[in-house]
Amino acid sequence: MKKRIGLWLKMVLLLSDGIIIAAITVFVLWKLEVVLHPGVLALIAVVLIAFGYLTYKLLWPVIKDRKVCGPDSMVGLQGEVVKLLDPEGVVKIRGELWKAIAVCGRTETGTRVKVIEQEGLTLIVESKTGKNTAEYGT
Repeated sequence: MKKRIGLWLKMVLLLSDGIIIAAITVFVLWKLEVVLHPGVLALIAVVLIAFGYLTYKLLWPVIKDRKVCGPDSMVGLQGEVVKLLDPEGVVKIRGELWKAIAVCGRTETGTRVKVIEQEGLTLIVESKTGKNTAEYGT
């Protein structure tokens, strides 16, 4: 729920410049004593609402599914061991091969793992299935 409110807030902020420009335009026209027909005002309102709706439809998927990048982008992802982790080895995550260290020692090839930390280009992983056969550091 909290995440959804944040997404709505982002959409409102994206549309706020159009709302502000429309308000300033109406204010200037009012100060210049320009009289607009109510039909023209209604047309302007419909155009602004249509623009807002189209912007929402086009930008919502981009904002909602934004990809995370940076040092924590891999944390939480799951993959598979492709080269024995004893405790170092190689895992495959999202189709990419990564150097990895198993926190609980030896982890066999084919074991599902989860990334719990990232140190540079090395992933710290833990087994998802409990197939670690040795304690870390032994």
